[in-house]
Amino acid sequence: INESGVMTFVSRGGYNKDKIVHAVYLQKAPDGQLHLYQSNSHALDHALGGTKQVPNTAGKANVYPLGAEQQAGIQEFMDTGAGFDIVFTPSSTLESSIRAVLA
Repeated sequence: INESGVMTFVSRGGYNKDKIVHAVYLQKAPDGQLHLYQSNSHALDHALGGTKQVPNTAGKANVYPLGAEQQAGIQEFMDTGAGFDIVFTPSSTLESSIRAVLA
C-alpha cells in the first residue's frame, strides 16, 4: 500500500453476497507505518488483537497498527463464515473522483 485510503469488505456469500458490508480507513504515516481505523465490528476488533491489546482510539474509531499479527488476523477475519473479499481504494483515487464530479 503506497498511500492512505479506504478498504472495503465485500461479502462472498449469503444474503449480502457481492455487497460491501464493512469499510475501514487505512492511514500510511510518513514513516511508512500503516494504521487501521475502524468501528462497529467486534469480530474485526477481535481479529486485530482481541483481548491481547487495547486499541488506541481516535474519536469513536479503534486504531490498530498493522503489523504481521494484525495482517494475519485480517486474513482470518476474511475467511470467517461465507468470507469476504477486500477492495482497497487509494485516497488519490477518491479525491480525483470527487473533483471530477464537482467540476
